[in-house]
Amino acid sequence: MDAEGSLCQALYDFIPEPGEQGLAFEAGDFVRVLQTAEDGWWEGERAGGSRGWFPATYVQLVEEENQTEVQNHPSDAQPIRSPSPGQQETLPPGWQVFLSPDGRPYYVNRQTSETSWDAPVTPGSPVSPTTPTKKQGYDVIETDGEQKTPEKTPDQDDKILQSPKKVTAPSTPSSSSKQLKETPKSESMPNIKSPDTKGTEQNNVVNHLTFPPSSSASDQKLLKPGDYSYCDYFWTDKGNLPGFHVLLEKQLQGKQMTKEMAEYFTERAAAEEAYARTLTRLSQNLLASQEEGTLGDSWSEVKKSIAQEAEVHHRFSLKVQDDIVKPLAQFRETFKKDMKKMEQHIADHRKQIQQKYQGINKAKAALAERQKELDQKLQKHKTEEELKKARRKSTAAGDSLLKSVEQYNISQSKWFEEMVSSTLELERLEGERVEMVTGQLKKYVSLRRDVDKERGQVLASVEDKIGEISPDSDRERFVKAHGTGQVRPVDYKLA
Repeated sequence: MDAEGSLCQALYDFIPEPGEQGLAFEAGDFVRVLQTAEDGWWEGERAGGSRGWFPATYVQLVEEENQTEVQNHPSDAQPIRSPSPGQQETLPPGWQVFLSPDGRPYYVNRQTSETSWDAPVTPGSPVSPTTPTKKQGYDVIETDGEQKTPEKTPDQDDKILQSPKKVTAPSTPSSSSKQLKETPKSESMPNIKSPDTKGTEQNNVVNHLTFPPSSSASDQKLLKPGDYSYCDYFWTDKGNLPGFHVLLEKQLQGKQMTKEMAEYFTERAAAEEAYARTLTRLSQNLLASQEEGTLGDSWSEVKKSIAQEAEVHHRFSLKVQDDIVKPLAQFRETFKKDMKKMEQHIADHRKQIQQKYQGINKAKAALAERQKELDQKLQKHKTEEELKKARRKSTAAGDSLLKSVEQYNISQSKWFEEMVSSTLELERLEGERVEMVTGQLKKYVSLRRDVDKERGQVLASVEDKIGEISPDSDRERFVKAHGTGQVRPVDYKLA
């Protein structure tokens, strides 16, 4: 359901800070949404014409089929409230009872904006028999000496109900904790496990990261289904090694492979250059240089072809060095810098998450201590002033816990975004590396073919000369050049 243009109803009171362009309202008021922002704030207009911004977590959208009825009969619209039987009459002046989004009653003082899960007591009156008291970690409702079904209360080890991708809306109202304008929408106030979620399976916190329970883990959709993308498969740690580090090790190994390829082709080029020098020296050898005739011509062609082959291998050596080795070395240095930058960013985010999680544990301990103090005062039937002071401390501790959880979720969300962007960047860099190395290998094959082609041309001329070798022709050439006379001797005769 699109929020813009829709009608929403306030879940809690909202009073903007002085100087802010906020829209004040009370729980149960109706607001028309004018526009929404990605930071989790909406602009709205009330029936009287007042306009301003407010946190989206403080309201809920009215179903489309009910919006027409609310517009036609605005006076019939009632706040989201549900007083317990016989309890409305005993509330002190200014107090009202409402229902939280999860159906739990809570109490709001419209004069002081104080909120409380416990029913307020009129000054001077005894503690109500329906006041919740804590026994062995449970909220127990006592009525005429009987106990209703107990509900488990959150303890020190309760996990945060939050997923890496989406943070749910708060179930605890607070007048002092207001969503900051700079907070992204996807990082709105988190949800803390409340006492009435006894049957809810807890999330798993592993190395300060929060993961969904195993029963709902399969509900998560892959970011890039069917691609086996790195951004979908390296979220958990492998022992003490972060998942991103496992992926980074693969990339660093690829960088090492690129380095070794450059070293290999450097040696290959050196071998070609050494071979070229050897061929050049061999072509200048004078052995068998006095051979004559067509055989001598062929031998001279062989030595000439060796000199030509030496030049071919010399050019091949230079091309391997310039066209293959240098690009591989340059790419490796750039790849190395990118790896270090991403590794540092991810490590910094993990440190922040660890710090925020430690802050949650401290806030939990403080809240438990404040709740313990409040329970003790309730059991000792302290004065209303002392109870109000204890409730304010408990509410402040709860607000501090909510803020700590919010900061943790924001840190984890930033880490999540950095993980997605970094893993996708690793995919891109890896693709570039593979593509670049593949190009260099193809270039090497092409150079080798050029060498073989030139060597083939050189050998072709040698083969032609060898085909011209003829002993008869050589004999004729030798006779003509060196013959001493064709008149043969005859028998001696006496005169």
